[in-house]
This record gives sequence, C-alpha cells and structure tokens, in this order.
Amino acid sequence: EISANKPTALSIYQDLPVDRHCVPKEQTTPSTSKQHSQLYNTLNPKSRSPSARLFQKFITLVILLDALIYILSTEPDLSHLSYIFYGTEAVTSTIFAIEYIARLIVCTEKRCYGKHGPIRGR
Repeated sequence: EISANKPTALSIYQDLPVDRHCVPKEQTTPSTSKQHSQLYNTLNPKSRSPSARLFQKFITLVILLDALIYILSTEPDLSHLSYIFYGTEAVTSTIFAIEYIARLIVCTEKRCYGKHGPIRGR
C-alpha cells in the first residue's frame, strides 16, 4: 500500500529553487530576455536566422568532408594523394579551432554562464 505522505521520485525536486536564467528562452518573459550578438545567434543551434542556418549547413559539410577524407586516407591505393589528405585535414582542423574559439568568446552571453564572470563562465 502506498502512503499519501510518502514522497515520490519527482516530488522531492518540487521545492528546489529554479534558476530562471537557465530555462529555455520560450519559458522566460520578454522582459527578462536579452539581445545577443550576431555571432552568438549564428552559433546557437536553436537559432533560425539565415546566418545560423547557413553556418549549420557549412559545419555539417565540413564534418562530412573530414570524415570522407579520413576514410579515403586509410586506403593504401590512394597513398599517393596523402598531400591532399594532410592539406584537407589542416583546413578542417583550422575551421574547427576557429569555431571552438568563437564559442568560447560568446558562451558568457548566456546568462547561466555569464553570471560567473568572463573567466569562470567559460
């Protein structure tokens, strides 16, 4: 028999404070939302702006190209194209590094990270 006073797995979390700065944007009121930089909006995977969609398609293409080049580079018959494989790997690695640095730059624009300051928020 289940007692009415016995806490359930979900009810024990009901009294915990909610950090309203980390809830998704749809759940916040317009007065608490903040304008983000163009770079933040472009890198945000939930953004539907034209630049974000273009970036998402571009980075997907780079990932697929990198995977294809890696697969082809393991084929012994294509060893004479190793300079192309190394060059492509250098270019894609540079793109990924630039993306990572850009994400580090804008991550503190999200309030749950920004409240910790420019160093600890990253």
